[in-house]
Order: sequence, then structure tokens, then C-alpha cells
Amino acid sequence: MFKFTNQDNYVEIDIGYFDDEEDRGKSTDLCVDINFSINGFSGKSSAYILASQMETFAKDIIKLEKHRQGNACLIHVANEISFELKSIDNIGHFGIICKTVEYDYLGEDYMPLEASAFMEISPEQLVNFSKEWWIDIFTRSNVVRANA
Repeated sequence: MFKFTNQDNYVEIDIGYFDDEEDRGKSTDLCVDINFSINGFSGKSSAYILASQMETFAKDIIKLEKHRQGNACLIHVANEISFELKSIDNIGHFGIICKTVEYDYLGEDYMPLEASAFMEISPEQLVNFSKEWWIDIFTRSNVVRANA
């Protein structure tokens, strides 16, 4: 799990393989968990993300860290999670825009619980995030394609 912080605000992103031992090794698709609390707004959700999306996201993070311009975005196909790292100016400041959707009962009604927020992060946090284990795996182009 990686935790971005800015004073009392935080965004956690945890990336891992399927829980089912049977599925490990058959796929490089990953489970992504997002949990945040920013200025009184909080949200959490989990979703499975395709290996091809993770590969694109990992490569975009490396580009963003190297060039300090642009963005890296991860969006679940059913919009249950959205996580974007982006440059917010020309001098190296970055922000995170995240959205989560979780479903729960309100009385007898099954309803989506949506939350979204923005948080500025320091450049050092982006550098540290770019060194996460899964980024190394997904930026080696032959790993994902061999399992596809």
C-alpha cells in the first residue's frame, strides 16, 4: 500500500493480486483499493483492473515523474474507481484526483455511495510512488504480453 499525504489529508492506493490462489499465475490483472480522507470527504472502493490498463498506468507514471508534465490516469471500466496523478503547474507541483463508488443498503434500497476529491502532493511523493513493485513489473513490456 502507498499512502500520499498532505497535512491531515491522505489517499491510499493498494495494488495486489487476486485473493483466490487458483487465479494467481493465470492472469496479471490486479485488485486496486483506494481509500481517502480529504478535507472531511472520505471514500473507499475496490475494483479489478485489467493488466493492459495497469501497464499503461505504470508507464504514464514513469513519464510523469521523468518529465514533470502530463498525467497518469487509472479508471475502472464500470467507474467504480478513478485515480489520476497530474501536474498542476510548470514548476513540478502535482495533484491527485480520485473518485470511488461503493454500493450499500440505505434501508431497503441498494444505492451507490460516491465520493471524489482533489489533493496536492509533493514531488517527492511521486518519486517514491514511481518505485512501487508493480510499476517495475508493468514497465517491463515482455511480462504483461507473455501472460496475455
